Amino acid sequence: MSTSDYKRKPKRSSRRERRREMREEARAQARLAATASGARRILRIAEVEIMTGKARTQIYDEIQKGIFRRDCRMAGSAHR
Repeated sequence: MSTSDYKRKPKRSSRRERRREMREEARAQARLAATASGARRILRIAEVEIMTGKARTQIYDEIQKGIFRRDCRMAGSAHR
């Protein structure tokens, strides 16, 4: 039996490729969840990170520059 008779195993994707695919899938799911209800809703910072693909510090930098929409306070101050 020659070596050409053996079936080659499919090449495994690298860890980096698998993580990229997982991030893309998470982004798609977050976009779907955000738009599925049709109603506007407030997003958590983790959801914004997933949807935009940007890091938290980059989002806050863009908020300071006026590129990104400001966050909104959900409750009053905790001080008495």
